Amino acid sequence: MNLISFLFSILVFVSGISQADAYLADPLTTKLQSTSGAGVATLHMTESTLLNPASVVFFNQSAFSYQRETISLEEESKSRSDTYQSSGTDIISLIDTSSSLHGGYTYQYQNGEDGYRKRYSISLAAAISKDAGLGLIYRYTDEDSSVIDDSYNQVVLGFTKVISNKLLIGFTIVDPNQEVSDYFKYTGGIHLTVNDFFDVIADIGSGDVHNKDKESFTAWALQISSFESLYLRYGQFHNKLENRKGTSWGVSWVGPKLSFEYSYKISELISNSSDTLLLTEELHTNSLSLTMIF
Repeated sequence: MNLISFLFSILVFVSGISQADAYLADPLTTKLQSTSGAGVATLHMTESTLLNPASVVFFNQSAFSYQRETISLEEESKSRSDTYQSSGTDIISLIDTSSSLHGGYTYQYQNGEDGYRKRYSISLAAAISKDAGLGLIYRYTDEDSSVIDDSYNQVVLGFTKVISNKLLIGFTIVDPNQEVSDYFKYTGGIHLTVNDFFDVIADIGSGDVHNKDKESFTAWALQISSFESLYLRYGQFHNKLENRKGTSWGVSWVGPKLSFEYSYKISELISNSSDTLLLTEELHTNSLSLTMIF
């Protein structure tokens, strides 16, 4: 049995039964916000402690990153009877690639209408061949939301393979042993480089093994690079697991030692089954990050 078959076979033993109206979504980096969350197959460095830990094995640099994100309510419904609490998220990441076992550390703090969460994550990854990596994230979380009011431990499994210089594939499983079954999900993705200036990124997944469509999610994005250091992105997503759909865009400037990123995402409900958002309302997410490379 090859490695990809083994990763997929894990899903036979697990299933997710989550409630879309009670879901406290994982925070995303600014870059991932700009792609609507798509990127499980993309080679990421600072994102490797949040999304796919395996992708960091293809880097030989280390980095420190700080991100600030705010979520506000727009198009407020006349039917709303209470005040929506705007959300704030801070993410601090440190990535180390100085040894053969690459990895990193991330601290996350979320506080808003959907709940409170403080999380510490440690990731480790290793190359299993010259064109493939395997990684793991360990997460300790203290959370107060409609899903859970307690602390808990989770792992995230990740796999990345370079098929060619034009195509990458990736796969992740979040919480395979279902410490918190509402947050279990699995994702597969591709990153296609069309030419030197244009990339297509796409992810698909679900939070339910037996009824995949019930809690399915998709995200795709286009990335345009220019002047060797400026990147423009546009994305769309449709996520039944979180009961959200929407669009996003972002811009990145990447220098030899510093990078700046900004993203803007608009989210709305798929169906009117949320405790915190009404059907006609929109959530607008602003995210800004600074990364130092060394």
